[in-house]
Amino acid sequence: APALRQKEITLIALYDHIPQLQAELSNSVSCRERTAIAAEMKEAIAEQTALDREFDQVFETLAGEGAR
Repeated sequence: APALRQKEITLIALYDHIPQLQAELSNSVSCRERTAIAAEMKEAIAEQTALDREFDQVFETLAGEGAR
C-alpha cells in the first residue's frame, strides 16, 4: 500500500524531527522563537500520535487476520 508506506516515511521523519525541535527549543533565546518552536513541536507530536494510532490499528487488523 503506497499510502501506508508514505505514512511510515512521515512517521520516521517525525521521530527524527521532534528531538531536533526539542534541542532547538532548549537553545532558543527569544520568547517569539520559543513560542514558534513549541507550536511546531506540538503539531509534530499530534501528527506522530495520530500516525502511531493508525499503525496500531493496522497491526491489530493484521494480527486478527493471522489468527484465523
